[in-house]
Amino acid sequence: MPREKRDFPPEILARMRAGERAGKSAKVIAAELTKAGVEGASAATVSRRLRELRGQPAKLRTLKGEAPKRAVQTAPTAEAPPLPETPEDIPDGTDVSTLDHWIEVAKRNGATAETEKNLAGIGAMGRLVATLLEHRRKATPDPKPDPNEHPDMVAAAKRAREDLHTLISTAVGRE
Repeated sequence: MPREKRDFPPEILARMRAGERAGKSAKVIAAELTKAGVEGASAATVSRRLRELRGQPAKLRTLKGEAPKRAVQTAPTAEAPPLPETPEDIPDGTDVSTLDHWIEVAKRNGATAETEKNLAGIGAMGRLVATLLEHRRKATPDPKPDPNEHPDMVAAAKRAREDLHTLISTAVGRE
């Protein structure tokens, strides 16, 4: 059962906010408040109160070994540029989020063209989606190679282990 929430008077909350605006951490603010005689001003409590004052949600607790659940934050909805009419109209260097938006719009337009039996529209949207997917592939960075998966590194590690065991056996006196 959780314990009761400790309420602080407005002047203490104002001191917390002032400390935060001054760039102090919750731990430093808590130490200053404790030194000034404020009871129950631990770093965790100060951190919670500052989050509440900012209007942020409480941190989610997780079980050991479980990844914390992240709140989905949506970016401000900026008006996306209109869908290019032809594949040649796609500007170079378009960001990935715009390309993703255009791909979804082109797919919906293609589905609409299909229901209307518009073969020219289906073909145009198909070509546009294919070109958008290619632009998206080029805009996405290549994954970094893992040197541990390289066959030469695996063989080198095996040789190093064998050499180490040979040295240990020689030092101990076993053959």
